[in-house]
Amino acid sequence: MNRLIIFHKTGAFDQADSLWMSELNTIDYALIPVELRTSFLRQSLLSGDAVGFKALSSFFAQSSADWSENNDFPYTQLVEAQQSPTDFQERWEHFMAWEKERANYIQQYVEDQYEGNS
Repeated sequence: MNRLIIFHKTGAFDQADSLWMSELNTIDYALIPVELRTSFLRQSLLSGDAVGFKALSSFFAQSSADWSENNDFPYTQLVEAQQSPTDFQERWEHFMAWEKERANYIQQYVEDQYEGNS
């Protein structure tokens, strides 16, 4: 679990995906802190993994009834849209574009800061 967290924090998403897939069946979802659940779902969006998003959100919902009711949780509409394939597809595309834009903005900000400090 610690390696998975480190990969997510450092942006090594390819390594995180590989580790996640190899250990998916052994993880106790109740032990994953709520704040990290959002990171894992975000990674599903960034990698275009709708099936993974649905599976993870279902597992998380089973382990904690109120995990997505937090006002800071950004994907409530996407989780709720899973009941309708058409609604889910629309929301999925919206949130995927939003997360990619946010990731690009953050990457550009970090690069600008790095260049400014050089």
